[in-house]
Amino acid sequence: MSKLIGIGEALIDMIPTDTNKPIKEVSAFSPIVGGAPANVCGAFSKLSGQSQMITQLGDDPFGDKCYEEWCN
Repeated sequence: MSKLIGIGEALIDMIPTDTNKPIKEVSAFSPIVGGAPANVCGAFSKLSGQSQMITQLGDDPFGDKCYEEWCN
């Protein structure tokens, strides 16, 4: 089995819930876990690889969301 270790940022992308509108007219955003190393690890895992992330998460709701999505 292939293994990958990602080192780098984990973050929350704020994705507009409204499409085809200028950003100033968007009414809400959805928080989506992202960051380039995290995205690569996620894609690798979906392709049957084994991946791990080395990163630092904040002690806040954004860090909690990243942790909960990856570890549950």
